[in-house]
Amino acid sequence: MAHRLVAGVPGAGKSNFLNWVIFQFIYANPTGKIYIADFAGVDFNFLVKYLKDNVEIVTTIEECQLFVEKLHTDEYQRRIELLKQYEVQNIQQLKKQGVDIPRTLWIIDEAAAIARASDKLQRIIENRLIQYANQGRKCGFHVVFCTQRPTSAIVSNQVLDSCEEKIVFRVTEEASGLILENSLAGTIPKKALGRAVLKGSEGDNIFVNTPFISIPVGKTVSLQDTLWRHLVSEP
Repeated sequence: MAHRLVAGVPGAGKSNFLNWVIFQFIYANPTGKIYIADFAGVDFNFLVKYLKDNVEIVTTIEECQLFVEKLHTDEYQRRIELLKQYEVQNIQQLKKQGVDIPRTLWIIDEAAAIARASDKLQRIIENRLIQYANQGRKCGFHVVFCTQRPTSAIVSNQVLDSCEEKIVFRVTEEASGLILENSLAGTIPKKALGRAVLKGSEGDNIFVNTPFISIPVGKTVSLQDTLWRHLVSEP
């Protein structure tokens, strides 16, 4: 799984896409852990209810700083040390040595909140993000960096370069140029919900469509009426 940058204006389909990423990640990695910095504080609450053993969420910048350091010590650094100890290069080789480590997904949504934090906190989070993006895949540590407003103040060139895959839903032509170096995502019509431009590691730009995935909501949408029933039973 490539490290990803996900961008798009509100209502374009970004949150729906993230739910698909989360669903597929847990489906393929039932013991995997997902850490989410959800600064809106409402988009992923259902995960804490239904997948509390897999998901941990923070909602403030202050919590995010502690979160980042916890991830560095408990997840990233521990894995790097195991690779060194067993003299292997990645977790696949580590598994052959009898050490099976579940994959970890770190989602930052919405990155603009970090840009409004102190300079010190911005540096801490961005430096860790770049470090994980550059070295994390070999130890099963994957990053998804999300923003509604992809400006140079929010998405640095270092972050852009570290994300091998870019998923851009409808944005302005200027924002599309910043991320994709073309205006394709700026041409997506408003009615085309779930449509995005995918730029992969090969550099090709293709249009993709994300189908809608229902989430369980109180008494309105039952868990059993959604795909999430394949991951968990009704609590």
